[in-house]
Amino acid sequence: MLNWTDTVGLGAIGYAAALGSVAGVLYHNSPVVAPVASRFASNDSVALTFDDGPTPQFTIPILKSLESVGAKATFFCIGENISAHRSLVKDMVSAGHCIANHTWHHDHAGIVRSKRYWSWELRRTSDLIADISGQSPRLFRAPMGFKIWNQAAAVRDLEMKYVGWRAWAWDTTGTNAANIYRRITKRLAPGDIILLHDGLEYARRHASQIETVTALPNILEDIQRRGWRMVSLANL
Repeated sequence: MLNWTDTVGLGAIGYAAALGSVAGVLYHNSPVVAPVASRFASNDSVALTFDDGPTPQFTIPILKSLESVGAKATFFCIGENISAHRSLVKDMVSAGHCIANHTWHHDHAGIVRSKRYWSWELRRTSDLIADISGQSPRLFRAPMGFKIWNQAAAVRDLEMKYVGWRAWAWDTTGTNAANIYRRITKRLAPGDIILLHDGLEYARRHASQIETVTALPNILEDIQRRGWRMVSLANL
């Protein structure tokens, strides 16, 4: 028979397990649900990644900034934004950037949805990217970094890999360009995956990423000054 001490101990274990599960879902680099790449092996490179695009008024100036320094990036694109701006995605592919999967709708309630839902979201987006680029994406970033088991099963079925991030700037929160620059560069190290945003998902459709656009040239200059290359994750 369990005594009070045993019961308290089991309760603590259950509480800790529950916290671990929550952390596994919410923390973008947690491997609890599935392995996640947040860094890559390099002594002289970093990887710029941009989420939620393409949104022309932000994506186009970002592409111009990247081109000016010969940088390549990975764009985790939302399917419905790709569908609305197919020619822009073709230009991104032609410029040597990597186009990756960020779901079709970027639904914030997706963490409670079924595997069937996730399979549809991911496959529809991957099929569209393949139709435009000629290659199915192999990289996936979960909306907001939240990972659940139904989602992970769909990712495995499509033979994709989760990508997290190491350096980020909270650039969807209305912060300014100076803060974005400081947050990205202050602890940046070779092999880091950088997260910024070039687009707007439905829940933020009236927002702006102009501060990211403004901050990017200074970020690129800082990385160049350190002698590092800026590469895509195409071969991750």
